Amino acid sequence: MTADPRAAHTVRALAEVATTSALSVTEFVSNNPRPLDRSGGPAHVTASCVVFSPDFTHVLLTHHAKGRFWVQFGGHVEPGDATVREAALREAREESGVQDFLWFSQQPIDVHSHDLPGAFGKCATHHDVVYGAILSPDAHTHVSDESLDVKWFPVDELPDTVVDDLPKRLPGLIRSTRNQYLG
Repeated sequence: MTADPRAAHTVRALAEVATTSALSVTEFVSNNPRPLDRSGGPAHVTASCVVFSPDFTHVLLTHHAKGRFWVQFGGHVEPGDATVREAALREAREESGVQDFLWFSQQPIDVHSHDLPGAFGKCATHHDVVYGAILSPDAHTHVSDESLDVKWFPVDELPDTVVDDLPKRLPGLIRSTRNQYLG
């Protein structure tokens, strides 16, 4: 197992997500020397955040500049991130321009592994640890250098260029976020 204390924290956090994907990513983290390091190989752990309106009728997405698709906020775990959760919060702040969310989940709401197209260079597979957040749709957002736009969408009216699997994953993400939020 890796000596990186963030990896041990990631394994503990993944234990809260009772899915086959979480078990698979736990195994990946446990058996790789640098599972959170993007230079550690073509597959690595990333962190993301799905932001919902308080009534769960809208989702805030970013139009990813490199991928040319709408997606939740997220990216690589950086050396200064003490945990994957901190990486997800940092990415959400950087990519949305919002510093203070109404609520940010303590535990992951999902784990999602996906392969990446060639536009992502050496990155071939991301094992994404997903957190949830709540934000007022009236909050001021800002488009980052990594994005083309940031916009609210009704959860049942996503844009055509949203990442392929988000529409089918969204009900589960809402359910998991709502369960933690209403606790």
